[in-house]
Amino acid sequence: MSDTVYLLVATLHEAKAKEDAAKAARVAIEEQLAAAIGVPEQWEGSRTNEVGEFKVVVKRSMNVKIDAVRLREIAAQNEIDEMVMSTAFRWKPEINKKGWESTSDRAKALLSEAITKTPGKVSFAVEIKKQEEK
Repeated sequence: MSDTVYLLVATLHEAKAKEDAAKAARVAIEEQLAAAIGVPEQWEGSRTNEVGEFKVVVKRSMNVKIDAVRLREIAAQNEIDEMVMSTAFRWKPEINKKGWESTSDRAKALLSEAITKTPGKVSFAVEIKKQEEK
């Protein structure tokens, strides 16, 4: 391994540690600020406050997770028609890798026309090796 690679890995490790510490500090300060200005627990929206020379924009949106299987069960049990379901919800197909791999080559070839794959961002995890006790 070259000295350059080692130096880059060591520098990346240090940068990630600083980033993690800075993020933890920021999150703690944001929680304290939210409590100090009285952001209600279930509030969603956006508001702007002037604090001295600072303009502070506070935003919150609710994270929503949907159990698609349960949703369809409820709709079927209560005879909620497909038009309501398609209007109220977006149905987002996602590849089930295990199922995709077991699909026939013919089906994969046909369905692949509707699938676009793009490479994601390369990420690195760097940790200091733990010294073994002697």
